[in-house]
Amino acid sequence: LIHGFPGRTQVFRLLTPYLENNFTLYHIALPGHGVTPKMVFPATGLKEIGYFIEQCIDSLQISSFTLIGHSMGCPIAIWVASKRVTQCNKVVLISPVGLREHRALRKGNPQLIQKMLQNQLLRPITTRLLRIGFRRAGFPKGISVETMEHVMEHVTKFSFNEYKSCLQS
Repeated sequence: LIHGFPGRTQVFRLLTPYLENNFTLYHIALPGHGVTPKMVFPATGLKEIGYFIEQCIDSLQISSFTLIGHSMGCPIAIWVASKRVTQCNKVVLISPVGLREHRALRKGNPQLIQKMLQNQLLRPITTRLLRIGFRRAGFPKGISVETMEHVMEHVTKFSFNEYKSCLQS
């Protein structure tokens, strides 16, 4: 089970009871989310996070699997499935992101926002505006500044073209 950004494995808490009696479930906390510290595996791009998932699969010695992704976890699931064709039986996508940037990202500049978060004078107002944006997008109220920074780091490095090419392979 691969959650999105910002997210934690708890996003699957309502789905898990329906699956756990028939399947072995692995809730993988992506680097910098939940219980996996960012410094353990400093992955931010689609490929890097995909490699992290592949390392989890290898270390758990999983020979055959189905991937379930939620939101930004969907392109990661698709990328892993495209690299592990013989092992991956199915890919389930729950509320996947689109094939291009969200309209807020097309209008804005994620790299600039990331720099503003690093500036001590601009950080408070940038944080306030990001909180409003995250709330309007449907995310919970309690998102920490560190999580927002981490999400912005992901967004600046995420390639929708790479995502599209995985779908075509």
